Amino acid sequence: MALFKKEILKNQFIQSKMLIFVVIFMLFFIGSTLVSSFANSPITSVTFYINAPDTNICNESNLSIITTNNAGDYLYNLTINYTLPANTSLLEWFVSGNTSALENATNDNILIFNTTNLSHSSTLNIILNLKTNCSAAGMHYANFSYYAEDKEGNFNNYTKTATHGQNIFTPSLTLKIEAVAVNGQSIVPTQTPKAKVGDILTWEVTLKNEGQGNASNVWLNITNSVGFEELSAISNANCSKTDQNYSCIFAALASNEILQMNYNMTIASC
Repeated sequence: MALFKKEILKNQFIQSKMLIFVVIFMLFFIGSTLVSSFANSPITSVTFYINAPDTNICNESNLSIITTNNAGDYLYNLTINYTLPANTSLLEWFVSGNTSALENATNDNILIFNTTNLSHSSTLNIILNLKTNCSAAGMHYANFSYYAEDKEGNFNNYTKTATHGQNIFTPSLTLKIEAVAVNGQSIVPTQTPKAKVGDILTWEVTLKNEGQGNASNVWLNITNSVGFEELSAISNANCSKTDQNYSCIFAALASNEILQMNYNMTIASC
């Protein structure tokens, strides 16, 4: 009787070990299948997005359309359509990444890029050099289609879309010109200076950018009244004088930047 019970316990032990082995094997198989399926999925392992940094109105900036292939195999017949926002100009485009030759076409405001394939673990970066004009929109949109082989060995067409908002900052310039001194003596700027023929008036020019965006290609023209003669040139190397006019050109004026310039004029006649 003891021998029979011992044999039963032995068989139960063997069956338990086999059951544990089967459970471990099944868990390993299921986990491996899920990992393999996810790693090779042509949908979940392909990323597509737009990188559009903030910019200023009337300035040039680079926008990137980025595609990364981690699907475990080639992507084929890639087509990327990018919609050019209103009042935005394309100056040029270039590409980086491990891909076949990229072709470009334009249909109205849609830029179309085509390439034969994109290899595994590769990133395709299409860089657009854009210029935002007045009233430019700050939303970018692109869609992406491609063919890839699924885990059953079938080729299917897949699509992805990407959007990206962009801040486009606008400058706002203010200008103030006022007489600040007569014959070197300071006066209250809000009062009309009392001066006579032969006196020297000191004028102060204040140019300020009160907007959020940087201003580029800033120019300033000042026309002095008849009867004034220049005694000392305006205190800025970017300005020149012709007859009664000052012309000033500045490369840029950053947000909240202030430019102040002075010049002296003699009252030659009334």
